Amino acid sequence: MGGEIVTISLQSAAHFFAVDDTSLCAVCEIKTDPKDLVQNVLANLNIFYTVYSQAGRLPFLIIRFPRHAFSQVHNRAVLRSRNPDYPSLVIDNMGFADEVGLAHSERFSDFKKIEILARLFCRPAETLFDYVSSHATNILADEFKVFDGVSFFEVPLRTALEPFSISKVTGEVRPLRHDGSKSTEREATWFFCNALPDTEELILIGDGAFYILRRTKASDSYLQRSVKLPASAVLAQREKLGAFLHRSGKGAEQFFRFVALQKMQNVSAQAYAWREEVSAVVDTIVGLNDAIFLGGECKDPAGLIDTITIRTAFGETHALDQFMVRPKNAKDRFCALIPVKRGGKNNVQIRGQVTLASGSLAAISSPLWTGDLNAARTKILSTLPSASLTEDVLENVIGPALKKAYDTFYERPIAEEITSFGPVLSAPDCTLVIPLYKEYGFIKPQLQSFHFDPELQNTEVVYVLDRPEDASAVEHLIKGLARIYKVSVRLVVNAKNAGFAGASNVGASAAASDLLLFFNSDVVPGQTPWLSNWITRHRSKGLVGASGPRLLYADGSLQHAGLYSEKDLMPWYTNHHYFKGYPGDYPMALESRPVPGVTGACLMMEKDLFEDLGGFGDEFVVGDFEDSDLCLKAREAGRSNYYFGDISLYHFERASMNQSQAYTKSGAVRYNGWLYSEKWKDALESIAQPEAV
Repeated sequence: MGGEIVTISLQSAAHFFAVDDTSLCAVCEIKTDPKDLVQNVLANLNIFYTVYSQAGRLPFLIIRFPRHAFSQVHNRAVLRSRNPDYPSLVIDNMGFADEVGLAHSERFSDFKKIEILARLFCRPAETLFDYVSSHATNILADEFKVFDGVSFFEVPLRTALEPFSISKVTGEVRPLRHDGSKSTEREATWFFCNALPDTEELILIGDGAFYILRRTKASDSYLQRSVKLPASAVLAQREKLGAFLHRSGKGAEQFFRFVALQKMQNVSAQAYAWREEVSAVVDTIVGLNDAIFLGGECKDPAGLIDTITIRTAFGETHALDQFMVRPKNAKDRFCALIPVKRGGKNNVQIRGQVTLASGSLAAISSPLWTGDLNAARTKILSTLPSASLTEDVLENVIGPALKKAYDTFYERPIAEEITSFGPVLSAPDCTLVIPLYKEYGFIKPQLQSFHFDPELQNTEVVYVLDRPEDASAVEHLIKGLARIYKVSVRLVVNAKNAGFAGASNVGASAAASDLLLFFNSDVVPGQTPWLSNWITRHRSKGLVGASGPRLLYADGSLQHAGLYSEKDLMPWYTNHHYFKGYPGDYPMALESRPVPGVTGACLMMEKDLFEDLGGFGDEFVVGDFEDSDLCLKAREAGRSNYYFGDISLYHFERASMNQSQAYTKSGAVRYNGWLYSEKWKDALESIAQPEAV
């Protein structure tokens, strides 16, 4: 083949165009074997090239060469090898007299795919993005099958342009825009392929880097590589993967695996600190549907910190300063609710950058967090001291964040297992629904009192265990007690912790009776008979909503004689019990009467009405206001709530609730009161204490 001339023609739609002042580029149709052209001609020329091949079409050569090889007169380029024995290559423009066009500042909207590839391929390495790492990195972990067996490799170009071997591009290739930001990143275009056959590769070409999408059987290559990298590099890689996932329109399963990948990497959180005077740390993150909730501490008495920016797991950059809320009585604590466009709840770890007034930079990163609704609520409510949860903070940050957490993570509670003990009742007079959480010491006195009360022989007891990890021990306990006391008991085990409202709703759905009696695990009857009288009184009232009895503390003083809402020390309504702390036989507490509401610790309601009202509202945290909320829903539906003073039981108040850290160590009470007041602000003024006293 020595000394001969090989001629190839330009694709008619793509002519010569300038790359820079010294080089040109052309896209040529190859009508011969591309392998022969590469091995026998191109390999001997001092040029940069690649071959683009698409199924069912002739392949194309994308080639870059010195400007002096092009003749404006003949409208063609002649490329000669330094060795005269090797063939020369002539690129002919086939009579098209178009002038050489510039390749600067293209928008790509008017170009075909092959032309866009050519222009991307020929961009110089000086435009390399600052986030492209200096080593080839396997971006996807096949262990999680994020792209169903397809791995994504990033290879930066080492020179102005680097030749690489013949590659095949298949499927529908479409451009994607990379969002610009305040950083040094610039707008660029990437390509990807939706469907990739086993035997082919996809070359993705960007500013100074090409990307190879190919199949591999290496299950742990990404994790092995990432272990050797610093935390900032791992987070940067994941951001690129997150952005790629978002742009490629992958489904929920792929994002779930992306979260699992982050969890597997276990990148440690990083804080910035200078001596003891200046520090910045993000110690709380909760990814939500369209936002990220952040919490942390920023100590800067001398004003040395200029700005703090954060970078999400999907490559979005935001200035934290403009969203940061720092209550005066929270010391140096802050919280922020930042809207995001990408990834939503899959943002489980982010990094940030602290810019000091001196101009120097410091990296920070959040801890990794994944969890359910309860965990999200606990994190959000624990970010600030309880006293810092003012009406303004609740309205602008904490309240919206908790609502978004509910919308993001809420799952309808379901029963994992239902086990029956004792006699089976076909048509019980009433079903006692008793949620259980950690506190199980009252089960024995409850079942014992039920056994010695002949009226409860046709009463069903449904215990709802809201802590499934205790299922074996609780089942063993109830099984033994049911054998002794011969009470009809069913144990419903929730699939996971659902709180008072969720557990009560699950128990109600499992009830065999048309009359429900919600009964706390720390309530014990103080007299017999009591239930038959209550049922009779309840059914005798027209359009009854909820009804409740007189509840006593262990010392015989009053705990509950009806419920009302009132503003006191807080700027929102809180619940109160009539005559709380008075002697148990206080005359006014012995009078039965309509009341605004009754406590959920001991509340009776028809099952059909309960279901029509939607059950207990589970938007409240832990257990506080669900009962008054249900009673207000009944009033709104035209029903009346009643208190029966001649029926008494003992209530060892909050024995189980105090086991919950989400209640005892956070601002749940403040949030619940604020939420309750916001929900019912137009109705609460009419049901204050004087109505029923």
